[in-house]
Amino acid sequence: SKAPADTGGFRGMVSPTVEVLLRTSYERLDETTREAARRLGIMAAKPSTFDVEASEAVWGSADSRETMRTLVRRGLVEKAGVGSFMMHRVLSMFAKRLLGQDPAEMYDAGKRHSDHFLRVLKQATELYFEDARRWALMLGTNWENLRRGWAWAVSYSGEDVDAARLCVDYMDAGERWFTLHLSPEEHASWTREALESARLLDDIPAEAMNLIRLSNAYTRVGRYQEAREVSETALELYRQIGNKAGEGG
Repeated sequence: SKAPADTGGFRGMVSPTVEVLLRTSYERLDETTREAARRLGIMAAKPSTFDVEASEAVWGSADSRETMRTLVRRGLVEKAGVGSFMMHRVLSMFAKRLLGQDPAEMYDAGKRHSDHFLRVLKQATELYFEDARRWALMLGTNWENLRRGWAWAVSYSGEDVDAARLCVDYMDAGERWFTLHLSPEEHASWTREALESARLLDDIPAEAMNLIRLSNAYTRVGRYQEAREVSETALELYRQIGNKAGEGG
């Protein structure tokens, strides 16, 4: 059929006819599966992958393997290996656009996604001294979703205590990985976000720790005077709360 005139939400990236086809496939799903398809729009698109545990976290339900099988059969999700899945970029954009029509659902899916990938980050960090290769493989596989989980937390951190706490916790759990895989400028930017979140939460130890991280990031790019200034601020905070270990560091 001729595509209706009100299509074209992808702004020319796909034809209106393709969008109608996607919408028709989506509308033929039952409501539970439609919600699952929408919520997967929060995931990073192909070639990034996710597992059943990640999808169940975003859906807020356990033992949803039949739902995943339905999405795979309908071509809305691709298998990427044993227990591993991915969404084509166009399908991901379509799902995210549908998800964005309900701000409450968008918020819920985003928070669940951010919470889940923080857990992944913490699990991987526990592996670091035991098996650095597994640590790197686990975080490399999930890197784009970790970035997306962080970005969600940052986007709400100024108005949402839970999101601010996520920012602080992401930086604590991912310090080694972020130092290695972010440019010095981006690392400084992420650290400033975690610092602002710590201040919002009135978490002085976290504020001091992120000042030290920011000093290290500034040192890496040759901003030595700024590095010294934030280190001195951290020192005063540690003295204020009587943290001798932090003061010594």
